[in-house]
Amino acid sequence: MPFLETWHRMDADYFEVEYGEDFSYPAHIHRCYEAVLLLEGQMLISVDGVTETLKAGDVAFICPHQVHSLHTPTHSRHKLFIFAPELIAAFSRPYAKRIPRTFRLTPGQGAQGELLRSLEREDGPYAVKGALYCLCDLAERKLEFVHTETEMRGKGGNITLLREILSFVQENFKDECTLSSLARAVKYDMTYLSKFFTANVGVSFTSYVTQVRITHASYLLLNTDRSVIDISHECGNWSLRSFNRNFLSLRGCTPVEYRARHTR
Repeated sequence: MPFLETWHRMDADYFEVEYGEDFSYPAHIHRCYEAVLLLEGQMLISVDGVTETLKAGDVAFICPHQVHSLHTPTHSRHKLFIFAPELIAAFSRPYAKRIPRTFRLTPGQGAQGELLRSLEREDGPYAVKGALYCLCDLAERKLEFVHTETEMRGKGGNITLLREILSFVQENFKDECTLSSLARAVKYDMTYLSKFFTANVGVSFTSYVTQVRITHASYLLLNTDRSVIDISHECGNWSLRSFNRNFLSLRGCTPVEYRARHTR
């Protein structure tokens, strides 16, 4: 199962391709663009409070810092692209403060669709940028972009508060990231925040923070040679026992087993 990077990646050339089946992931935000190409079945995707059903051949085009979630009711198979705004600077700079009202695109079986279906992480920089700019061209022609502040005012206070909460988690998941510290930061009652978060994300705040920490730990296990104990300290300052228990609960194996299975 692919994992989504919910923290802020600062690499200007960051580009990732993941494949997944029957995938679901709760509401989250990040600084990158994201595109989900559905290869089979159906997937419900929510972006800033708007939910659409993707069918095979559809693409969800998601801009940086938009609150989004993915849910598969029965079956789906997808290809996921996450890429830094700097990779498509000619598009991202003029659209830095604009977001689309809707996000579903249908490239069809033509050249644009084929470019996405064939695009892989290992492709050269010109092939990657060419395919991504074709996607941006399709989004510019087919989606209505509006100013971010105008759109957020129209969405009401729930999206604004949820965005604040998810941003707080991204910035603090390595250290103290509790309901009480969140309440102090956003100046809301803890009980209200707990109910609000569960109602809007579908999991408790504590469970969500654990997911974010394990997601980051998974990335470090596969992309660095840092020790498991070192990673456990970075991802919430857990003891090794707590880290192993939480990792096993979410990934179905220990951190050592996870690294061995995916780095052969």
